[in-house]
Amino acid sequence: SMITKLAARLQNRQQYQVKVVSFSQERLASNEQFKIFCKVLQVPFFEVNDSREIEKIAFADRKEQNLVLVDTPSITYKKDKNDGIFSSLNEINLPIDKHLTLSLTNKQDQMNKAVRYFSKYGIDTFIFNQLDESWSYGEIFNLSNHWSLPLSYFGTGPDMSSNIERASKERVVERIFGI
Repeated sequence: SMITKLAARLQNRQQYQVKVVSFSQERLASNEQFKIFCKVLQVPFFEVNDSREIEKIAFADRKEQNLVLVDTPSITYKKDKNDGIFSSLNEINLPIDKHLTLSLTNKQDQMNKAVRYFSKYGIDTFIFNQLDESWSYGEIFNLSNHWSLPLSYFGTGPDMSSNIERASKERVVERIFGI
C-alpha cells in the first residue's frame, strides 16, 4: 500500500519519527496487513475510530520530529457513507497535508470524478500509484494541470521500501518520452 511505502521512505531517508494510523472501521483484513508491514518497518501502528484520537497519538511523545500518516477508507467517489470521517479530519487541531492517491491504471474520466468528489474535503497534492502497470503517463500531467494541484509521490512497483519516488512534472515528462 502507498501508506507503508511512504512510511518506509520518510522514516529511513528523511529521519522522521513516523507513526501510521488507520482511520477505518471496515477494513479488518487490511488493518492486519498494515500491522505486519509496520512491524517489519518498526513503525508504530494505530487503529482509530475518532479523529480526536489522532491528535493524542501525534502529541504522545514529542521527543523527535513526528509525522503521522493517516490512511482513510478507500471508498469510491460514488459513496457518501464515510463523509463523517473526511469531515472530522478537517476539525483536527494539527497541520494536515491531504494527498489524494490515484491509480494510474484507472481511466482519466474516473480519476477526474474522484478528484471532483474528494475536492470538497480539500486536496493538497496528488500521489499516483501503479506507474509500473501503466503504459501511459499523460494523465498525470493532464490532471495536475487541470486541477492546479502539485504532485507529491509516485508508486512505481510492489516493493515497499524502494518503489516510491518523489514526483515532479519534470519526472512526468521523462516518463512520457521514455528518458
